Amino acid sequence: MAELVFPRFEQEATLVQALLVSELGKNVRSRVRSKRRQSIENSLSSVADDSKSKAAIKAVIGHLVSAETWQQLHDEFDLDGEAAGQAVAWAVRTLIEGLEKEKH
Repeated sequence: MAELVFPRFEQEATLVQALLVSELGKNVRSRVRSKRRQSIENSLSSVADDSKSKAAIKAVIGHLVSAETWQQLHDEFDLDGEAAGQAVAWAVRTLIEGLEKEKH
């Protein structure tokens, strides 16, 4: 997901930054938050069985694949959307691979 959305964040950087800091933007983002959380949870259903572990993993992945993370990687590390998306996708894949190994 990060590989798809982070380049789009880059293309619409001004809009994304406005969504992150304005009250209107925060309200818009809160409306889609539950759908995003559910999507992450569905993706993890086969990897994390324990509900406590699943909640923590969902939180970490949700944080990684976010507009806030894109902005941090862009502003602090000067990564463009494609590079930031690839880095986050790698981190998420590595986390999931580790979980799969633990499960077996």
